[in-house]
Order: sequence, then structure tokens, then C-alpha cells
Amino acid sequence: MENLVFRKVIVGDIEQLKVLYGELIKDRNYETCKLKDYFSKEQNLLDTYAVCLEEKIIATAQLVIYENLVRAPLKKAIIDSVVVKNGFQQQGVGSFLISNLIKIAKSESVELIMLISSYKRYKAYDFYRKHGFKDEGLGFILDLTKS
Repeated sequence: MENLVFRKVIVGDIEQLKVLYGELIKDRNYETCKLKDYFSKEQNLLDTYAVCLEEKIIATAQLVIYENLVRAPLKKAIIDSVVVKNGFQQQGVGSFLISNLIKIAKSESVELIMLISSYKRYKAYDFYRKHGFKDEGLGFILDLTKS
């Protein structure tokens, strides 16, 4: 797909992000005020990226880079919240997004990228493997809103 633009998310993108995130998690209500609070924190703006086509966001993800304390001085990154808008999947948009995130990680001397994906997104697994990610380890989650 041509004319794609990769950029950091800005506060003015909130309404588009609400729609995009709502496509992925249909049972969640994304409130504009909460997203504004989230993106008012500078670090969250630094970590969140978008792919745009004609100024419309069609994909997004977070890339969090950090120094690992146990394996210091190893620099790691986590890719999370990867979403490609319905109707734009399997057209190269996700590959464009992941490739750009990997370029950023390399430019920051990251040695290891971990990627988080829901256990229900089977199609995404093959996509991530295609981009060099390997199944390794086991992740755990604790939902503090339910305890």
C-alpha cells in the first residue's frame, strides 16, 4: 500500500484512536476524557505510534524501550497494543507498522524486542512469526479490576 505515513500519536488523534481500539475490543467503552488523561502524559505520547493514510489513522501500536535491570546493560523493548483498522488488514499496513517500530528499536540500540498479543488472535501469530518473532516463554496477566 502506497502513501502510508508513520508517525507518533498526538493528543489530537484521540477520537480516531477510540474508534480503532473499539474495533479490537468491542466490549470496552473508550472514554475521550480518559484517553486525554493518558495522552497528557508525555511518556505515553512518546511510546505510541500510528500509521496514517490520507491523514486518517489506520494502525497503531506502542513501543516501550527500557534498560533491563537483571541483564544490564541490555536494552529491551516491548511492542503492545498493535491494531490495524478493519478493511486494511492483509494489505501491508501491519508490516509497515512493525518494520518501522523495529527500525526505531534498532536506532535506540535495543537488543531484544518482546511482543504482547492476546491469546485469541491466532492470525496475528503467523504475522508476527513472519516478521522474525519467535514463540518463547509464557506470559501471565493479573487483572486488578477483578480482584
